[in-house]
Amino acid sequence: MANSMTGFARVQLETDGQIVTVELKSVNHRYLDVQYRMPRQVHMLEERLKSILHKQVARGRVEVYVQFEAGGNSESAGSINRPLLKQILSELSELAVEYSIAGPVAWDALLSIPAIWQENASGEGAEHSLELVEKAFSEAVSELVQVRAREGRQLVQELGARVLALQQLLTELDDLAASMPGLAMQKWQERLSVLLQAVTIDEARVLQEAAILADRMSIEEELVRLRIHTEHFLNMLEQDGPVGRKLDFLLQEMNREMNTAGVKSSSSAISQLVVDGKTMLEQCREQVQNLE
Repeated sequence: MANSMTGFARVQLETDGQIVTVELKSVNHRYLDVQYRMPRQVHMLEERLKSILHKQVARGRVEVYVQFEAGGNSESAGSINRPLLKQILSELSELAVEYSIAGPVAWDALLSIPAIWQENASGEGAEHSLELVEKAFSEAVSELVQVRAREGRQLVQELGARVLALQQLLTELDDLAASMPGLAMQKWQERLSVLLQAVTIDEARVLQEAAILADRMSIEEELVRLRIHTEHFLNMLEQDGPVGRKLDFLLQEMNREMNTAGVKSSSSAISQLVVDGKTMLEQCREQVQNLE
């Protein structure tokens, strides 16, 4: 069964003074678009995280937030690059004298420079940190998939109910459309009789022209194709995997057939049902936009 493209997941893991928080926010999108916001020290994991996500998510814009905290005396914590910091402070002092700049050093701005921070020489702690991030991310992806699957089931149920209602509307259109050719032919004959009272006309030719006109007004073919499309739609809703784009295309075809039926018919009753049908299709389209 298809999944929704919207969902949210949050996982926080803590071990040995290290705290990793991963948040995933997913919304609808034509393709899979992933945006990462995470600390510099875990950027090297981006490709591995992409691989984990791509295996379980096919479509949607997914925003990935990774927050990493190393508390206490954790071996994995980063340290200040003292030589670089001394060099920067020395140059700042020279500039302050040269340009007569007064005031203290803005330490918050200085320490926000990424190059100021460096990883500890010991790689064991850093590797453990990366493993913790990857584990938290994997759990967050699994949680996100579950949320999207749950919402997907709700969307499928709602779409199925709407399409069943549309099929009922098509039945009403069938009943009205069946009587339309005969009524149209009768009305055309009556108009001709009034307009051509003093003129001798070929009765067979009149019937032939009336039949051609009635055939042009028939919407039977459009209704047949609409029924086929609705059955196909319901079958696709039961399929596993991404079907949102296929359903969206199918709704476009259904809307085209409904438009044609409305143009061909001169009946106000049929026109009203066509408007109702187009409204149902638009409601389905809005829901399908959220399916993977």
